[in-house]
Amino acid sequence: MHEWIKGWLLGGLITSTALCLPAQQQDKNDPGPQAADQPAEPPAVKETVSLDPERQKKVDTWIQELGNSSFRIRKKASRALWELMDEALPALEKAASGDDPEVTVSAQELIDKIKAGLVPGMSDEIIDLIDRFRTTRHLKTKIGIAALIFELENGERVVLNLLRNESNESTREGIILAITKKLNTKIGIAILNDQARNVDLLLKSAFKIALISRSDKAYRDFALWKMMNGGIEAEIARLETLEKPADPDVLILVYLHRARG
Repeated sequence: MHEWIKGWLLGGLITSTALCLPAQQQDKNDPGPQAADQPAEPPAVKETVSLDPERQKKVDTWIQELGNSSFRIRKKASRALWELMDEALPALEKAASGDDPEVTVSAQELIDKIKAGLVPGMSDEIIDLIDRFRTTRHLKTKIGIAALIFELENGERVVLNLLRNESNESTREGIILAITKKLNTKIGIAILNDQARNVDLLLKSAFKIALISRSDKAYRDFALWKMMNGGIEAEIARLETLEKPADPDVLILVYLHRARG
């Protein structure tokens, strides 16, 4: 076992609070003795969806086909829009406020599915859990259901959608903390077992939660992991070749450059 791995774990770099909850939870009148030395909180990154003209043209056609007289065409268009998930939301929301009743109803049904995190071909188990999540008012039950969904196939994507559309801050924070604990346990096990590939995948999964929670801990952990594991140069090179990097890619590139100095 590498000594630096033991040091990392014993030093608490990956703990049950690795992603942290939003900085707003802290007492604003008590910044803490080391507040001046803390890195700035990452910016709130608003996830934007921008389609290229050709793709947008297809989306517009599918929207129109939601009102087609042919059931087969309507079903095919609905499925195509559903598979786009968040990418289709702007067009669907515009269509839901339109004048065509058939299009309006179909568009709203798709919006509800997408915002609930339902994915085409999703298992009955997840669909049932999402329904329970939406109907229960018990905070701990909601958090437990979200944590359970996260472990299932397609679960990460579903929970991210649930978090984006959850208006109750206590529920959001509870889900983030529960998922964080699960991820950190898995990361710790992967490190102890020298499973570098799994550590990469788990930390990248943590980025998506960090983007919502507005914590930079996952990005700092990943940069440190790459620096200590000898993969920082390769990761920087990979990210810098991306034509259209996603928001997490942009942020991790910043932290990798910082770690490299």
